[in-house]
Amino acid sequence: MMSTGVAPEMTNILINGTGQFGWGPKPEKYTIWLDEGQAHMLILVNTAVDTTFVFSIDNHTLEVIEADFVPIKPYNTTHIKIGIGQRYHVLVHGHENGYKTERYGNYWMRATPARKCSKFAFGPDEQMGIVRYNRTMPPRGWQDPLSEPSLYDTMCADEPYDKLVPWRPWTVGDPVNIDPKVEDPYTLPNNSQYIFNVGMISSGGPNSSMPYIPNDKAYTRWMMHEAPFRINFSDPTLLALDRINELIDKPYLDVVTLPNATDDQWVWMVITAPDKIPQEGGRIFFPAAHPMHLHGHDFALLRQSKKNWYDDLEIGHEGEGRWFTPDKLNCRNDKLKCDNPPRRDVVLLPATGYVIIAFKADNPGIWILHCHIAFHASSGLAIQIIENKERIPEILGRHGGREAIEESCESWRAWQSNPINHWDWHHPDHFQDDSGV
Repeated sequence: MMSTGVAPEMTNILINGTGQFGWGPKPEKYTIWLDEGQAHMLILVNTAVDTTFVFSIDNHTLEVIEADFVPIKPYNTTHIKIGIGQRYHVLVHGHENGYKTERYGNYWMRATPARKCSKFAFGPDEQMGIVRYNRTMPPRGWQDPLSEPSLYDTMCADEPYDKLVPWRPWTVGDPVNIDPKVEDPYTLPNNSQYIFNVGMISSGGPNSSMPYIPNDKAYTRWMMHEAPFRINFSDPTLLALDRINELIDKPYLDVVTLPNATDDQWVWMVITAPDKIPQEGGRIFFPAAHPMHLHGHDFALLRQSKKNWYDDLEIGHEGEGRWFTPDKLNCRNDKLKCDNPPRRDVVLLPATGYVIIAFKADNPGIWILHCHIAFHASSGLAIQIIENKERIPEILGRHGGREAIEESCESWRAWQSNPINHWDWHHPDHFQDDSGV
């Protein structure tokens, strides 16, 4: 991607490791069996590199009961949109006479790429598995289904916001990390900001202080804060808290420190995907959706919008960011849902839009927030969040935690110091050619 400036194209779709592609012999399609009149639970996980999928089973209803391991009020649908890294638990209710309803009880299971959330070099338009009811049919007697899909929208999006109602309610509190008296949030220190703009920037090169590989010239890389993220495998932030100021001064580490907070206080973050909004530093923006994943927490999704956060004077667009100045980023704003909002750990950041998320400061540690598109994360679309820094050493000290980490690091450094173990052993400095996420 960096050498050509063009995003890689996908070539195939697998369902539980099984797919059919190209010429030549093909494996049997992935198949599951249902029992008549019985409910079956499927755990749907999107492990793709660069594709949101729409999952469906012809002539069957999916009863959705969990999103990212958060139990929700069940709802029924004919299809479900699954972003990269998202997980859904669904119940599929078998037909009473499934083997009679449709050609010996066979139905197509479909994984269809969402429009504007996928890029394939050539096909496939979808990958199909098979749902069967008749377990007694001999293998050669099995027929391919003739079922047809229902009509549904395949645009790039998450499941409908109002459908994801957590079973156990949360009430979100006002942010501990946003000062309502600040007039311009962009004047805050880099490690105290709460608005993050996803975009690309030309960075690195032989005269740069950035430790990026390749480094023969400046390449365009993804970023969402100060610079494209790159962590040193041999120097984990968790063991470098006594050098925190040194870390903050390194833009490629993208450190964001949160104020000391109690377990019942909330941290809010705004993540935007602007389109053609001029920013200092030569950052490039263009419309693209990103599945954003936070480690260490479920977050509350206070708002998810396809509209731009910023004004665009060229087209006369007024950005919605004017609704959320620092004095209005609180639960008194009726445009934000603080009373049992959707809760998960991967959210699709809409192209040209934004999301506002909140999490409880109840898990001290250093957590990565990153895009789940593999080559975006590899290129640097991530930040690291230091939460309740003063409480981390005590937690690490329990049950020999710090000693175990240091022992692993020593083993790692011994292995990594030998160039023969490197993929490019002629050039030891080429060992880590991605962001480390």
